[in-house]
Amino acid sequence: MRLLCITPTYGRPVELLQNSLACFYSQTYTNAYQIFLDDTFEGPIITGDRYAIIQTGNRYSNLSIKHNYAVEMGINMFGQIDGIVVWDDDDIYLPNHLDNIYKSLQNERVFSFSSKIYSCLDDTLKVEENTVGRFHGNIAFTYDLFKDNMWDDTLRMDFDSRMIDKLSSNSNVVDRVDPTYVYRWSSSGEHHCSGVSTGPEDESWYLKTPSKRDSALVDINPWYDKNTLYIKDYLKQLQP
Repeated sequence: MRLLCITPTYGRPVELLQNSLACFYSQTYTNAYQIFLDDTFEGPIITGDRYAIIQTGNRYSNLSIKHNYAVEMGINMFGQIDGIVVWDDDDIYLPNHLDNIYKSLQNERVFSFSSKIYSCLDDTLKVEENTVGRFHGNIAFTYDLFKDNMWDDTLRMDFDSRMIDKLSSNSNVVDRVDPTYVYRWSSSGEHHCSGVSTGPEDESWYLKTPSKRDSALVDINPWYDKNTLYIKDYLKQLQP
């Protein structure tokens, strides 16, 4: 099964993108590809082993449909896929994340999520339970389900929960249960969508999102940030 990890991004510091790629390369399941779609600046297409970064200076009209374009461009770069994984650019994915997803996507029209995730505020880690309808970066689904359930063309802040509702109501839902995703509340300050939004119906937040870079990307290297290293070490110590 070929999985496509989609990472729409805008103005993120290089360090966050390098951390995202490091998490991708750490995965035990390797029949997967990562596509970054960056509409901060016009720049070269950057390619490496199983990943690509598409850069354009023309900003997409909203983040919601940017996810659809990321899927399309990923297929153009890597060929046909079987499953789609939302891979947020500022969060942490533990090494067994894709393996758990692969195991969950064995039937047709599957929507996969985990009802338990980790969340992190600074260096304080806790388990979030009953996460149904939340944490967009935790979801995955088969390509056949996506073809008639794409992201809506909307500026609303709740585009992510609307997508989750759509997928879960038109699919075979699989709860992976085991937490393999870490949502970071404070990894990017005011760049976090919740930091510039006034609520789920807000349509102004998208253009308020600031860029933390002043030029296009030239290259990135997989490199964990300090917070990710701390969390990985902490979780390793908890293992029996």
